[in-house]
Amino acid sequence: MSIVWTDAPTGSAAHLDGVLICQLRKLAIGGWSAGWRNGKKWDVSDQLTQVEKSSSRHFKRRDSAKSAVETEMKKDAK
Repeated sequence: MSIVWTDAPTGSAAHLDGVLICQLRKLAIGGWSAGWRNGKKWDVSDQLTQVEKSSSRHFKRRDSAKSAVETEMKKDAK
């Protein structure tokens, strides 16, 4: 499994086997939003009290978001 990242100043796109799986967006409030495009959900119970799962999650840094995406996809590969 090899995720291919395409980076731009305002975001990044993660592709797996040529299919878009996640997009990162730079937020005006600071940080980055990682949004799944393949139906996956993040566990956001540590960030939000009303919702346990969400298709997007906030990260302070782009590299943290990328690492989290890669970790989640490795879990699915097992």
